[in-house]
Amino acid sequence: MSNEVLLQAQDVRQYFTVKKERGQKATLYAVDGVTLSIYKGETFGLVGESGCGKSTLGKTFLRLYPLTGGKIVFDGKDISRLRGKELKEFRCKSQMIFQDPSSCLNPRRKIEVILSEPFIIHGLYNTKEERRRRILELCDMVGLSSAYLERYPHEMSGGQKQRVGIARALALNPQLIICDEPVSALDVSIQAQVINLLEDLQKQLNLTYLFISHNLSVVKHCCQRIGVMYLGKIVELASAERLYQNAMHPYTQALISAIPVIDDGSERPIPQQIVLSGDLPSPTSPPVGCAFHTRCPHAMERCGKERPTLQEVEPGHFVSCFLYEQIP
Repeated sequence: MSNEVLLQAQDVRQYFTVKKERGQKATLYAVDGVTLSIYKGETFGLVGESGCGKSTLGKTFLRLYPLTGGKIVFDGKDISRLRGKELKEFRCKSQMIFQDPSSCLNPRRKIEVILSEPFIIHGLYNTKEERRRRILELCDMVGLSSAYLERYPHEMSGGQKQRVGIARALALNPQLIICDEPVSALDVSIQAQVINLLEDLQKQLNLTYLFISHNLSVVKHCCQRIGVMYLGKIVELASAERLYQNAMHPYTQALISAIPVIDDGSERPIPQQIVLSGDLPSPTSPPVGCAFHTRCPHAMERCGKERPTLQEVEPGHFVSCFLYEQIP
């Protein structure tokens, strides 16, 4: 990991208009003021409950949605308002690995045709022989036999289909890959293989990952820095080591306390799980003040009136909580 920033988000907001009962409309605050930086060559983890906005943020970084507000800078260039040819060129530099490999592969196309599509769309490798040669290179990189090129997705296992998804993401030699829960739909025995493959490819190709997951054990293993997301906002950001040793935000503490711990008979105390009251509030009607105060065991009166900002409380460790406001 270098100190050179590849992607920088500044107050990124992503709102949607949704229909409610009786035809009424409401605003869904999927991403609400996210600021962060991702360095070249690192794996940046993004964790949080389902519905907190993780996947929406990843898709917003790829410009799959037009920004509601804020700014995204990729490799020194503002991509927030790119259109047409410039947006297409940016798509060569950033790709996505989706959560469910079964739903993101065309069931009516053979694997070779699926892997050929990026080259046809972007006008690369104009002859079938050139495309075939590149596809065989991709198969070799992800550990997929060339025999699978003549198969349809339904004839492959989940792990094999995810390897196809990874090969497709690598086809255009991207710099950034958004990994949207890439192993959550796979068997536990296959998850480690896919994670090891992603790590090997990162070293080999100097890739940068945004790794989205709700599995904190997986994120701890493969990420250098982690951002914790709650109701469209980043509430804590730190190095993986520091976050697990000294989680500061009450929400992060609750997430880490929920990681299963095996009693191995040692004298180490087993941490007590922090139980949060209620479910994640609706992003169409977020609480006033701190978004977490309705479930926080340390909520104060001001938490229901004021919104805390993300502040650096120690080198490289950022927290959005009034409990640490006085720390210099």
